[in-house]
Amino acid sequence: MKYIYILGLFVLACSDKQETPELTLPTDLTYTLNVSNQVEGLVTVEAKANNASYYTIIFSDYTGDVKESNLTGKATHTYNESGTFTIKIRAHASQAAYIEKSENVTIVFASDTISTIPTKGYTSPSSYTNYKLVWSDEFIGTSLNTADWNYEQGTGNGGWGNNELQYYLSENTKVNDGVLTITAKRQPVFSSDYTSSRLTTQGKQSFQYGRIDIRAALPKGQGLWPALWMLGDNINTVGWPKCGEIDIMELIGGTGNKNRTVHGTVHWDDNGVKK
Repeated sequence: MKYIYILGLFVLACSDKQETPELTLPTDLTYTLNVSNQVEGLVTVEAKANNASYYTIIFSDYTGDVKESNLTGKATHTYNESGTFTIKIRAHASQAAYIEKSENVTIVFASDTISTIPTKGYTSPSSYTNYKLVWSDEFIGTSLNTADWNYEQGTGNGGWGNNELQYYLSENTKVNDGVLTITAKRQPVFSSDYTSSRLTTQGKQSFQYGRIDIRAALPKGQGLWPALWMLGDNINTVGWPKCGEIDIMELIGGTGNKNRTVHGTVHWDDNGVKK
């Protein structure tokens, strides 16, 4: 019997691939979030979830994110300035596998608020000789009278905005005890880092002749620019500055005497020359 010899090299291939066990995500994530009434800026978070290997609490800040990971789900953070911040709570099965909840928290430092409404200063008479009162707003109640006032919201880009840093929100306006309060905040909204409020009477109240009295207490500080002003009610048809503008009061915030200097300005357009 004849045989054929076959020479060959046989290689046994053994796989070293290991199956990764499928992770079970945590469930039923709950948490408590407490802003301290005793220590300014202190926030405490306690989280729990089923099947959690560990937790991560992320405190947003103006300088970035502050993260704390641990097995207990408890974390604290002390903010050093007022603002509205987002806190994220994560329950992990692994570093990349987790469930998450988030909540916004508002921090207000006492030094950033007006603790008392000024009781001194000029008070407008209730009547003037040869004048008749046609409109006033003493801000009675707990909300702005939208029959007389408009909230302008956003940044006004492409329209009434002036390249300002703030995003205007109605939430920054409060009415209480006969006082209207507008609060500027360091609060990121969309592409803006600050928020405030802007109110107008456009389309609701306008006057050609007469006397206007306003009583206001102003904040001070670098970057603030509170203002009270009047625009011609034909601004939508002729534009600015042809409509005319009278700046009753502008306070350009700064340091030293800048915080005590107010400006009054008139703008108009005479044959195309802006003044």
